Amino acid sequence: KCSSKTIATLLERREACGPSVREILTAENEKIDNTGTFHWPTEDLLTSNIMRRWFTHQSGAAESLRALNPLSMLEIGAGCGLAAFAITNSDPSGAVRVVATDGNSRVVEALKRDVDRSSGEDDRNKRVVPMRLQWQSLDERAAAFDALRSFEGSSAASDPPTSCPIGNLPPNRRKVLFGADCLFFEDYHTALADLVIAFHKEFQVKNVNDVAQPITLLMAPSRGESFERFEALIQRKIEQSGLGIRCRREEALS
Repeated sequence: KCSSKTIATLLERREACGPSVREILTAENEKIDNTGTFHWPTEDLLTSNIMRRWFTHQSGAAESLRALNPLSMLEIGAGCGLAAFAITNSDPSGAVRVVATDGNSRVVEALKRDVDRSSGEDDRNKRVVPMRLQWQSLDERAAAFDALRSFEGSSAASDPPTSCPIGNLPPNRRKVLFGADCLFFEDYHTALADLVIAFHKEFQVKNVNDVAQPITLLMAPSRGESFERFEALIQRKIEQSGLGIRCRREEALS
């Protein structure tokens, strides 16, 4: 259930006209597409699956939020920020933080406005940190990883609700990278695969069981088998990395 103070700027598709001059210039100057200025159904599905996986405590799932420790989450291709805002507003402990990134600076500007307008006295949306991240940029990647690290020590609220199943959690946070519908443009596949590998290298925890290890969750339709081609690429990258990451495909629950 989202806060009544939550405000979202939905940049919707215009049927009667083409892209604005600003959108064209942004896409040209930043060498990025404008798909993030629209809302896509896969974002809804990803949000729903994340909520089931980590926030539906009655589900009896083996990976409960208590077992996972507080989450520091990095969203790629955040767009209008539906997943980031839904996650932070649905966490009763106040422990979850999301770095919501997009490669399009116009999208990031809208996300920042939403955080500023929605927060007020309710700090739940302040748990969302918008940033630009173009996957091939090593500097922007490092900045996003630093933002995740900055959450260390921010754990659950000091006096969580009695219904909250989390209780007092250790300060170490499990890192989660997630994104919806990021696989259609295959020119970006290598940069995305390299980002995923770098994320796991950066946050892999030695001598700790799987409960504390970082996770990547990407959701996308096949779309001309672009999903399958990325899957083959990331499998090769994983094997070359020697990280011992397990990669598996799951059917998304609608």
